[in-house]
Amino acid sequence: MKVRGWEPLGSVPARRLAEARLRLHHAVQLVAAVGRSLVPARPDDGHTSLEWRSPAHAFSGQEVPGSRPWRAVLRADDLSLAVFAEETEVGRLALAGVTVREAFAWLVEQARGLGAPADRLNLETPYTLPAHGVGAWAALAAPSDGSLAEVARWFANADGLLRGVAEGWAGSAPVRVWPHHFDVGSVLPLGPAAGESPPSIGVGLSPGDEGIAEPYFYVTPWPVREPLPALPAGGRWHREGWTGAILTGSEVVAAGGGEAQAAAASAFLSGTVEALRAARPAG
Repeated sequence: MKVRGWEPLGSVPARRLAEARLRLHHAVQLVAAVGRSLVPARPDDGHTSLEWRSPAHAFSGQEVPGSRPWRAVLRADDLSLAVFAEETEVGRLALAGVTVREAFAWLVEQARGLGAPADRLNLETPYTLPAHGVGAWAALAAPSDGSLAEVARWFANADGLLRGVAEGWAGSAPVRVWPHHFDVGSVLPLGPAAGESPPSIGVGLSPGDEGIAEPYFYVTPWPVREPLPALPAGGRWHREGWTGAILTGSEVVAAGGGEAQAAAASAFLSGTVEALRAARPAG
């Protein structure tokens, strides 16, 4: 698979991105709240999902319908919240030194000015976020080590790579960022449903979590069938809490420069997907 637009990684070590990732995870809930509160609900919760926008390095929310459609956007590099109406920026708030609650109050006023039912906006989430001072009313801050921009590069690279995988697969789900786990991914169907959901392969990137404290690409089979197939070089099976193949950020960076990094990530994703498809029982 040819990888276009890959941004070289490693200016901040993959294992030193947890703080930046947590701040972005909490800040992106502001964008998700708009979709959850003001966008018509979809069965797959797609109204709460986000789309990665390059080259702006931004998490873009779903469009709020109305006389003047608009959306909320979180810019990762400079940690700022923006509102776009019909693709024109109409407001921006720098989040450094601002609490999530203060940013939410600003967002409510922006919604009201655009004629949206601002009283319906609700910041409470139906899921538990990872613990961080920001969630306990501490002000947001932009780390000075460039780690926010590095996390953004991980999302940018993954989004481009995953779109290449999904676009070549019939019936694939759109590549989206999900605010619960704060990962970007798609689902590749393998056939008709044989129960509650059809057999499928999930592909994506997590910027890190409580179990793996660095970015990692993942490929997850559904349902899980033993024995699991052998993986491309660098990949390994993860079995703690969930089953999936992973390639850690440290391994991607260790591959070399940008071209080598892209090749390593691409080979892992495409090779694992093909191994799982080949291992699926016929019929």
